[in-house]
Amino acid sequence: MTKGFGFTVDDIDRSCPADLEPYAKAHKLEMMERDAQMHSMGAYNKIAYEVVMSHFGAGLSGKKSSAKYIEEPFMELAKANRPLTEEEVRREVDLFFAKENARRINWKRNKASRMQRLTESLE
Repeated sequence: MTKGFGFTVDDIDRSCPADLEPYAKAHKLEMMERDAQMHSMGAYNKIAYEVVMSHFGAGLSGKKSSAKYIEEPFMELAKANRPLTEEEVRREVDLFFAKENARRINWKRNKASRMQRLTESLE
């Protein structure tokens, strides 16, 4: 009878813990890999369930659902998350500041109109 990694019970009984340490580490890495696979499988199942329920709910209400199942594996999606180039970073920063500036202008405009309505209602 063998017990994991091709060892017999006698091999394990006659060896010291230091001899078995590399095998324990290998087993731990194997379990970590399996855990990651199970996590990915759970994420895929969650997405599929959400899409099915979205289609089902939309069907009951007589509408069409726009939910889609992911088209690429997670590892392919991770490749898309590459670091940005300097030009892309500059573009993102410029876009952020443009949006922030527009938000501030709208806030000031709304605040001024609210203040004007408030003063008119008090008169």
